[in-house]
Amino acid sequence: MQRELGVVTPPLFREQVLLYSGGLDSFIAAYAAPAAKLLYINTRASYSEKELHYLPDHAPRAVTIDTRLDLSAQERDDAIVPARNLLLVTLASHYGQEVLLAATAGDQSTDKDRPFADMTSELLSHIYSGKHFPDARGVVINLPFKDSTKAEMVRWYLNAGYDPVVLCETVSCYHPTIKHCGRCKACLRKWIALEYNGCDTTSWDKHPREADWEDILRKIHTMQGWRHPREDKQTLKVLA
Repeated sequence: MQRELGVVTPPLFREQVLLYSGGLDSFIAAYAAPAAKLLYINTRASYSEKELHYLPDHAPRAVTIDTRLDLSAQERDDAIVPARNLLLVTLASHYGQEVLLAATAGDQSTDKDRPFADMTSELLSHIYSGKHFPDARGVVINLPFKDSTKAEMVRWYLNAGYDPVVLCETVSCYHPTIKHCGRCKACLRKWIALEYNGCDTTSWDKHPREADWEDILRKIHTMQGWRHPREDKQTLKVLA
């Protein structure tokens, strides 16, 4: 599996499945991995209805919707569900042997990093190697865009000649309102990626430009930073 952003070619005899939310990252990943099945898992999150509202008309191809997982009781106030991606990739392994997770360089969750992908690949491959799965070929969890920021993914999408207007209609927001709230960190990161590439036409409830991001700016200027160093530089350029 290639690490750099570009078309993702599936290995021989291995079915690919992309965990698809309809957000900016998975939307671009669907174009970069044209052979992958698109799988949306409805976890009954506070923002699931918003995702489902946009899903039918804004996907590049058919999306399979899995409704078996209800994590609503485990969702924290910040929209985080502990071990969420472990559960998602396990369900995704029912649909294909290679699971693609559209994690980016700026994602800091430990269930979106390479150690997670490597260990989960080993665990699921071990599970599927038993007597009950004689034809199993092992499971691989891949993060093909982990070296790219959101803005770099947007740049690839635009350079490939795809429609920027459709890209801006993707939903990346944790607020239950139908429009992008323009105040959550997910909205900020989407706006930065689009504005950095000069293509933002998102329908914001409140435009991110008008929000107070002083806490984010302070984090960027610390030794630890906020996200990935390149994403921090892109954020500073847009917010300047």
